[in-house]
Amino acid sequence: ELYGLESRSTVNRLLRKYLEEVILTPTELLHNNRELKRLLDLDIAQSAVDRVATLQAKQNSSDSRERRDVLYGFVEQAWLRLRQLGDRPDVPRVREIGFAAAVERIDATAAPEERDFLALVALSNELVNLRNWSAKMQTLIDQMDKAGASRAVGLIDRVIADICGARGIIPELVGTTTANLGTFILTLVDFSNGRLPGAGRMDDDPALALNRRLAASQIADTRSVLVDYAVRQMRSAQPLSRNEPGAEYDVFQRLANRLITPAEMFGGSATAEALSQRALRFLPQGGAPGRREAVRTVTGLLQTPIQKTRFLLALANTDLGREQMDVITTQMNDFLGRANSMEDLVTPRTAPKARMQEVTTLYTLLRQTEGVAEETRFRLADHMDGLLTQFLIDNQIIEKLDRTEDSLRLRAVRLVQFCASGVLTDGQAFELARERVLTHLRQPRFEETFIADLADPAAKEKALRDFHALLKTSNFFRER
Repeated sequence: ELYGLESRSTVNRLLRKYLEEVILTPTELLHNNRELKRLLDLDIAQSAVDRVATLQAKQNSSDSRERRDVLYGFVEQAWLRLRQLGDRPDVPRVREIGFAAAVERIDATAAPEERDFLALVALSNELVNLRNWSAKMQTLIDQMDKAGASRAVGLIDRVIADICGARGIIPELVGTTTANLGTFILTLVDFSNGRLPGAGRMDDDPALALNRRLAASQIADTRSVLVDYAVRQMRSAQPLSRNEPGAEYDVFQRLANRLITPAEMFGGSATAEALSQRALRFLPQGGAPGRREAVRTVTGLLQTPIQKTRFLLALANTDLGREQMDVITTQMNDFLGRANSMEDLVTPRTAPKARMQEVTTLYTLLRQTEGVAEETRFRLADHMDGLLTQFLIDNQIIEKLDRTEDSLRLRAVRLVQFCASGVLTDGQAFELARERVLTHLRQPRFEETFIADLADPAAKEKALRDFHALLKTSNFFRER
């Protein structure tokens, strides 16, 4: 608990003044004997624990003294563990062999439960000697480049995330010169998703190195910190379009449609709540009526029913959503329940596969996301399944995959790949495609006919082997 991202972020906020004075990350603090002892000798450590205990007790309606004792126990455990492991003479020197090699050496000799800790001790021993954020960041990026795709990258990610939590680091990385918050948040969203524009940046810009790792989904902690920062900026009182006050609503609409796409709800429930709170600023009424209208305002900004429903599902798991559950349920019924075809739900002018994927993704979300009543979610999911099934029939999608002029082998492989592609709702639509495959499999001498278009015996054997492997990996015969 003490070493996880949430705890480290809390340490970053509570000890911000101290950490910025000594230029240390929470990871370094918790993995370097000298630095942790120095902190524990100061009164600020006790004050920080007391503040956290009071806050957590208030949130959980518990006794702050009991919570304080628990937190002190965590601190004592951290200090004890560091005293036991932090000064081990066999901890490799990162400067001499590199971090990836240090991790490999530790993995070869240390107990499994000690490996991450000792690796971060080795990394922290190198970083504590660097007393500016830029030097630490560049060292981490250099070590990450040398690490390739090894597990060392995940450990480096923890420290980069800590640095991004320091004051001013994220704006410096994003590098936008605009005074408009809306543009900054949009750029930060691109950065979080690994799509930061490279124009105007030097090749050695650390943001570009991080952008590549973000695009490859290799630095999850860093992305979480970036997303959290974007959400906090949306919650702020600062206008989105300071330079053009008249464009505030248009910028808000553009931002909402970038944060909530048919494929993703950027930042999840926290973003949904932040957008609703910002929507209140455009409304004359306050209180519960204002909050109700704010929910309607956000859905009114979004382009498709799928985006609107994503927003409502995310909002349902917040205090605001629970307060406005009747609005959420009514709107979901309006947006999805009244749809007469799949085309009423999806982004227009996109490829059939993309439209099917949008519907299937939301179908799965409806089945799995709690917050809204199960009866409502399942009923709407079944309706979407029916619309997708009708789309398959009306557009003869399965017939196009099962062309009679092609060999049975090509037809069967295409159909099974289609079933396994993730574009079918797990109901009538999947069963429609699955039944066509089963019709082929049930025919007499299926395997003989399957390989009839191949002459080479080795090719025949491989084709059958690959097809059976495809059936297995696609979970085609799983219980439904």
